[in-house]
Amino acid sequence: SGGRRAPPSPGSSPRGMRLNNKEELCGICCNDVPPCRAVRLGCSHGWYCAQCVLRHAEARLATGASSITCPECCTPLAERDLRKLLPQELIDRLLSRSLEQAVSSAADLWACPTPNCPMRVSMEPG
Repeated sequence: SGGRRAPPSPGSSPRGMRLNNKEELCGICCNDVPPCRAVRLGCSHGWYCAQCVLRHAEARLATGASSITCPECCTPLAERDLRKLLPQELIDRLLSRSLEQAVSSAADLWACPTPNCPMRVSMEPG
């Protein structure tokens, strides 16, 4: 005799980002946000309006971060959620930064010696 769970509401998944279905107050700017214009993050923090999420993401990138995190608990936001919230140009910058940080942490990869070349080379000992 197990209990039945209600199906997830539209636009949500367990521990996933959700859109508001009624007017909510943005936890950052304190403005009223109409339905479907604010998010609650997978970590359960929010509601945050789309404009504040965008400004938060831009600020994280400006400080050199390679991930966008919850403004309250710093849990990284999933790329699939970010793609729903941010313009493609910002996603591209984020992915480029993330790749660059991963490559720069690899001990066997080196920057190409040609000025302004983004390529990396693998150097073997010897």
